[in-house]
Amino acid sequence: MRRRTSTVVLTFTATAIFCWLAACGGNRAAPPPMPASAQGTWNFTASVPAPGGGLWLEGSFTAVGDTLLLEVKGAECFPTRGGTDTFGYRCPGQFGSSRAQQTVTGATFSFWRHKPTERASVTVSLVRTTTRRSCAQYTTDSGARVCARMSTEIVDVPSTQSAILKVTPVR
Repeated sequence: MRRRTSTVVLTFTATAIFCWLAACGGNRAAPPPMPASAQGTWNFTASVPAPGGGLWLEGSFTAVGDTLLLEVKGAECFPTRGGTDTFGYRCPGQFGSSRAQQTVTGATFSFWRHKPTERASVTVSLVRTTTRRSCAQYTTDSGARVCARMSTEIVDVPSTQSAILKVTPVR
């Protein structure tokens, strides 16, 4: 009799946990659509500060209902799972125009769901190629270690920069 009781208790407990997970962790309520005043199509530009010179990004976005569609010049972007208050897009690869010797390795765009023209921002991942001098060979002089030969090597320096999008309505 004891074995049957523990099986029933175990089955009941497992069923209760499953029901709780389905109710709490299942479908979340969809966020409310953005107000009509926040819907429309906008062009944007962003001047991202970067070591050795800035980076220029441009594109457009359209906000309708509970959706935001993003187009970035020279990039293919994919929606990310944002929070309930934001739309997010990830744009991998190289794009944008730069005045410096650096490469864009990706960008993340973020838009506030309630008013996408406010709090619109981009975070860009960059790699800047530069040179670094280092000691290639050491020698000992009077018991002290000294550099006998210097070398120059090429190194990639990663960085992340952010900027606010400058937004203008499409007429």
